Amino acid sequence: MKRYYAGAVALVFTIGYLGSGWYLAHHVWETDYQIQTDKEVGSLRVAVFADSHVGTTFHGEGFAEHMKTIEEQHPDVVLIVGDFVDDDTTKEDMIACCKALGELDTTYGVYYVFGNHDKGYYPPEYRGYDGNDLIVELEKNQVHVLQDEVELIADKFYIIGRQDKSEEYAEKKSHNGRTDGKP
Repeated sequence: MKRYYAGAVALVFTIGYLGSGWYLAHHVWETDYQIQTDKEVGSLRVAVFADSHVGTTFHGEGFAEHMKTIEEQHPDVVLIVGDFVDDDTTKEDMIACCKALGELDTTYGVYYVFGNHDKGYYPPEYRGYDGNDLIVELEKNQVHVLQDEVELIADKFYIIGRQDKSEEYAEKKSHNGRTDGKP
């Protein structure tokens, strides 16, 4: 009987790879950085939360719990930097998450920039809201939405919110029906 070691090894590696991917997607971890400069600008405690993909990784209540953990660290500002929601995020979860952001107690507020999943890849009917509805809900909860904008906080620090590259792609497609930028 022949033994197929290569197949067994490939199977073990595949299971390990998929398992670690699932674990990393469903668990939040903290990484601390300290940036120093010779300039006299003071200090700023920044909390950054990225790639939450609410609905895929956890739901509104889970997101609210993560925000409580962040608030315990007493950040001066919180940045939500893309892929906050996903195509499978329900409207109820989106609203609950925006409310959790609005309840954060920070010195300078909460700032948000879109990622490639936030506005959704499917028509708005699929999840019950679109990017504009998300903006309205965020702003209703005092979250600053930045799209190619700059905001000065504490008269010392600039927060720059870039529009996601996927917007450029979608804009080209909507203008001429093509995605390659040709007329």
